[in-house]
Amino acid sequence: MVKSATFNVTQKNLLLALKQLNKLEKLAKRRKITLEITLFKEYILLVVPGVELKVNASTNGSAKATVLLWYFTDIVSSQKDEFSFCSDV
Repeated sequence: MVKSATFNVTQKNLLLALKQLNKLEKLAKRRKITLEITLFKEYILLVVPGVELKVNASTNGSAKATVLLWYFTDIVSSQKDEFSFCSDV
């Protein structure tokens, strides 16, 4: 049985949160900070070591994923429209 979880969020709101987290990465002089993305009802939680940010989003299901912060920021910034993410759980 395959289940999926999705979230929809405006690119502007997500990029604002990611820029805040990227400032920490630059202060730490590291390029390999791992971002943990957790989907909850009505928001997503972005976590890097020491910081948690909530971003309002339309969600369906719940899930958790980890990805390098710079890589996820690059994916989001390259999108043209509203950002959507789908994951099979």
